[in-house]
Amino acid sequence: MKKALLMLTMVTLGFVNLSAQFETVNLPLALGVEIGYKAGINASEVPQGIKNGLNFANLPDFGLQTYVPFQGQSKMGLLANLGYYTFPYKLSYEGNSEDTKYNFSYIGFGADFYISGFTIGLNYGFPSAATIGDFDLNTDLLANMFEFRIGGHITLIETPTGRFNLNIRAGYFISGQYNDDRQILGKNSNPASLMVGLSYLFNLQETEE
Repeated sequence: MKKALLMLTMVTLGFVNLSAQFETVNLPLALGVEIGYKAGINASEVPQGIKNGLNFANLPDFGLQTYVPFQGQSKMGLLANLGYYTFPYKLSYEGNSEDTKYNFSYIGFGADFYISGFTIGLNYGFPSAATIGDFDLNTDLLANMFEFRIGGHITLIETPTGRFNLNIRAGYFISGQYNDDRQILGKNSNPASLMVGLSYLFNLQETEE
């Protein structure tokens, strides 16, 4: 799973390297909405007889996004999000022909440092819903989300009122997902994910020339 997480990071950084071609001046103060879709895996080790697998979220991520520029022409600022985030992964159990799909949803707040299209930051949230296969899981069993993430925020189209953006985020749960480490035969889970989405931010100040 470490290799899979590394691959997610490399893909994200590859996209972000293209952003420098788009951003020539710092972005203006802006507020808007975002939506994205996510794939994920469990990046922690699992007991013998169980295999981790890639799964796609049963719901899109959505919420509010804002950008607060730092002063000057540095192309740096703070990119923050408040939204509903779903983290998927899949486990295969020896002797069972069908994989078990996991989806965990959180209401979270994220803050990322932005520099020339590259973002790095943290996401913190509270469990809202969870499903394992066709069954609902009691969210009291889940710990609060504490996620490290890196990615990119790239302007695609500028309009008189704002801008369309491409958002890419690779994330990893720093903390265990469950309150009890024994939830998966003595192991906790640490979801890793890759989200690709779009946002439209309305300018709250004049753009710099």
